[in-house]
Order: sequence, then C-alpha cells, then structure tokens
Amino acid sequence: MKKYLILRAVLAAMVLTSCGGTPETEIAAALAELIPASLELNVVYFGEGLPISSDRETAEAFYESMGAGAEISLNYHPVSPDAPYQSIDEIKAATLEVFSDAYADYLFTMAFEGLSTVFDEGTEMQVTKNVSYARYLETGGVMTVRMNIHEEAFPLNRTYDPADFHVIREKDGYILVEVQSYVDGVSDERIEVKLVRNADGAFRLDSPTY
Repeated sequence: MKKYLILRAVLAAMVLTSCGGTPETEIAAALAELIPASLELNVVYFGEGLPISSDRETAEAFYESMGAGAEISLNYHPVSPDAPYQSIDEIKAATLEVFSDAYADYLFTMAFEGLSTVFDEGTEMQVTKNVSYARYLETGGVMTVRMNIHEEAFPLNRTYDPADFHVIREKDGYILVEVQSYVDGVSDERIEVKLVRNADGAFRLDSPTY
C-alpha cells in the first residue's frame, strides 16, 4: 500500500510538472531582476531623460562642428559625461537585456527617430505630422538629448513589489502576471506585466512598467 501511494504521488508530480507550466520560482526571479531594471530605463525613455553636459567648452565644440543644422534648431545638447549611457548603442544594449525585441523596437523608434502620424492617408490631402521628435540624436560620435523633454516627462512615481505577484495565465509563449504596485510609496493597484522568452530562453518584459 505504501509503495502504491508513493507511486501515485510520483505520477501526480509528473502530471503537474508537465501541465503546470513555468515554476513560480523562475517567474519570481525574472520579475525581481527585470522590473527594477525597467524602472531605470523608464527615466531614459519616458522621464526626464539623460542629464545634459554642463561643460561649456564641450557644448561649444559640438555646435561649432554641426554648424546651423537641424539639431541646433531643435535644441539638442550633448549628454553629461557622467550619464549612465554615452551612446545610442549602449542604451539599446541595456534595453534588450530587459525588454522583448518587439517592445524594444517601439522604444527605439520613439527615442531615436521620433513618432509621426499620417492624416488622409492615400489621398491628395495626405499629410504627415510629427507627434514627437527623437529624444536622442547621435552625431559625429556625440550623443545629444532634446532639451525640452522635461515638458513631456511622465511622473514615474510607480514602484513595485516583484515578490507580490500571481500568475493570471500562461499560453502562446507568454506569461501574464499581476504585480503589486505603489505610487509615491502608497499601495496602489495590481499591474499586469507580460513576460516572454527571448531567443536564448531568458525572460524579457513585453509590457510597460511606468
């Protein structure tokens, strides 16, 4: 009888392992790593952005090298040498360590190319209008930041407790979880966070956290 019960327990465990999906310990580890990292990147993409250089000589040398280009008319300025990222490639590399390829592509377009919308598409009245200009431009090896991005910056006052989550569903190559969030340190709503695996099997966020 004892052997029978043990065998039943083993079979039940096999069924749970095969049907239960990703272990919650693995999900918890991914959230604990990815959510804090995403909050840092939110500053770059949605917040005040990278700090500008206060060195006058650096700025003057940059503007002299550019002449009267578009970057000047749009008021771009070199980033500070103390900024955590000194090139667009560095920002992209850090982003791909946290976010899925699909969500990263959106961030890259918004931050480095700008967003636009088309009205009356396919007609003689078609017109394209800029929704927002690029946050960052890199010219002559110098990365610059648009000086007025503070006007569109999100508050970014939401934080999370990555350990306080539950899985909503796991299907079609993604996992959807709810994570407890806080606004200005006060308990707020539970936010849905989507996880997907990248090509090497590591989890990445496929949704915003701001």
